[in-house]
Amino acid sequence: TTETVVAKGGTGIRVFVGYPYLNDGRGVVRAYDIESDPNATDVIAPPAVSIRQLGKSLEGDEEGDLYGAALSVDLTGSFAAIGTRGGGYVDMMMWYDAIGTWKEVGERIRSSQSASFGSAIATARRSFRSCRLCPFTIDGRRVIVGSPEHNCTVNNATATSCGMATVYQFDEADYQWKQIGSSIEGSSVDERLGTEVTMSPDSEFVAVGSPFAKEGRGSVHLYRILQNHTETP
Repeated sequence: TTETVVAKGGTGIRVFVGYPYLNDGRGVVRAYDIESDPNATDVIAPPAVSIRQLGKSLEGDEEGDLYGAALSVDLTGSFAAIGTRGGGYVDMMMWYDAIGTWKEVGERIRSSQSASFGSAIATARRSFRSCRLCPFTIDGRRVIVGSPEHNCTVNNATATSCGMATVYQFDEADYQWKQIGSSIEGSSVDERLGTEVTMSPDSEFVAVGSPFAKEGRGSVHLYRILQNHTETP
């Protein structure tokens, strides 16, 4: 089970929970609003708490997709990136409070190279370029997706499970996610780069974990995202 908690304010939180093994491994993601009574004055007895599911459950397509094995949510609690561990795809979902429903943002991102695509995923916690006073926008939003079981070519030979991580940015004009630069790949067999990924709040930097690199000692790679490529800072 994977969960991400997002603050809603002084009286409640929004919780996203992934159940990747439900429905024969199809997987399910649910979001809940948990709120306490703002008028409670009793300092001894805990205030009443209400739990409400936010819209319908989000589900994977097929058995074994393990939808919800990876989750990343921004601070508004309205944008969620959902990964799979066996389906080879990720969904970007937006909550529209006015109509009370989830809608997919752009087309689903798929990979034919590895079923592990989406095993790890991260999005920026704030809006693009960390503009705290700007209205929420999806244009320019970035995500990084890990594929730890991806096979690479190293010295003209196949390196199994060397791993890969890829950065995408949303283009509102074309309403689709576009890859930024080349994918980041591991350099040795069973390195499993991309097992863990994270993104800075302003979406300018990403960190990629390779837990089995360097004979199992592991390593973390830090990159700065430019407009068309990533570079080591």
